[in-house]
Amino acid sequence: MRHLIIAFLMLLTLLPTFVCAGYREQRLGVIPPGNQLDTANIVFTPDRNKVAFRAQFGDKVRVVLGDMVSKPYGHVRHVAISPDGRYVAHNGTPDPKGHEHEQYLVVNGIETGPFTTVCNPTFTPDSSKVIFEAEYGGKWRHALAVIGSTIIAAETERADMHTMQPVISQDGRLIVSIQQHYEAKKSVRLVSTAQMREVHRREYDSISDIAYSADSLRTAYVARRRGKSFVVTSSFAGGDEQEGAPFDTIYGLAFSADGAHVAYGALRGGQHLHLLDSEERPAAFFYEGLPILSRDGKSVAYRAIVNGKSFIATSGRMISGYDDVSKPTLSADGSALAFVGEKQGKWRININGNETPDYDRVDALQFAPGDKHLAFRAKKGGLYQMVIVDLQGKVVREGPQFVEIWAPSFDEDGLLGYGALDGNEIWWKVFTLK
Repeated sequence: MRHLIIAFLMLLTLLPTFVCAGYREQRLGVIPPGNQLDTANIVFTPDRNKVAFRAQFGDKVRVVLGDMVSKPYGHVRHVAISPDGRYVAHNGTPDPKGHEHEQYLVVNGIETGPFTTVCNPTFTPDSSKVIFEAEYGGKWRHALAVIGSTIIAAETERADMHTMQPVISQDGRLIVSIQQHYEAKKSVRLVSTAQMREVHRREYDSISDIAYSADSLRTAYVARRRGKSFVVTSSFAGGDEQEGAPFDTIYGLAFSADGAHVAYGALRGGQHLHLLDSEERPAAFFYEGLPILSRDGKSVAYRAIVNGKSFIATSGRMISGYDDVSKPTLSADGSALAFVGEKQGKWRININGNETPDYDRVDALQFAPGDKHLAFRAKKGGLYQMVIVDLQGKVVREGPQFVEIWAPSFDEDGLLGYGALDGNEIWWKVFTLK
């Protein structure tokens, strides 16, 4: 195996970058010879300059970031890269297998632990610390590890379970944990400093369906007290909580992109209701998943199933016409609605009634800045490609095809970038309308 790793490191010295007409395409990584890429566990830095991934060789798993290749583990999960791209963190179960109850937090090969279970390592914005979920002694806590250390520096109070990974404020000063305490029959939204000192807490019978605005400044969650559910909104730090009207059940909580509006579904006395902020709108159906809001929060779309048939609902309209419909997407101003329609095993996108060509599968729908084009990932003939269409469904550009594509997104200049697996190489590609 050692000569394979050496050959892999030599390949990394040849990684090129191409800059053409103001945009960048870069080869970010090479899968070590004889290894298999785990396509479901691959992460990119925010600037898309580095990638980390799991590579499996037989029954051994390694994590790769640039020229760093971890030692083999029996099991690895929850891979994360620091914002500065220098560190990779993950759960590591020792090799050989058989140590299911001995897990470590691993950061660039340095192990902290052992613990019974390690989950969801999350770097602070300055890349100096990792917050993670750790279980030992029959209890869970969010723990703090300083880069380079092998011991926990601090931890939250012990809980029976955490219902989400640690959420860190943009300035790195505050950490939110949602804890369950079974004996006390309560859930706690705990806000702590980066040194795990408690700042604020909010307790209810239960807390679920937590949502954060895109800028992470505001949060909303479903709380339950004395048999009734209601939505609680507040700033990240809390202390300014506002509790909404009570319902029997609440589902599908989501923020608008600008963070100013909250939509959700509710049930009261057998009557379905759809809510935008505090306005209750009687409804005839229970929708599935999350509501989709336009950026300004004025338009909302849902996917629902009634009598076994799926449809998209928006502005009082119920749209179907296919064997199945899914993935509704709204333009920023809400004037354009796109969704996936499947009929007889073929997939296409419907944009305001206009259809794209058929593909074997389509997903990752995104309107381009300006809302004049729609981009999506399409599978055809076993390979994936990015496609851009106009609002009439006409293809403006598509291809090339790759084994896999990840994380497509538009940047501030309107360029569409995405990760792509080309042979044994991982690239960051840039897609333009030109």
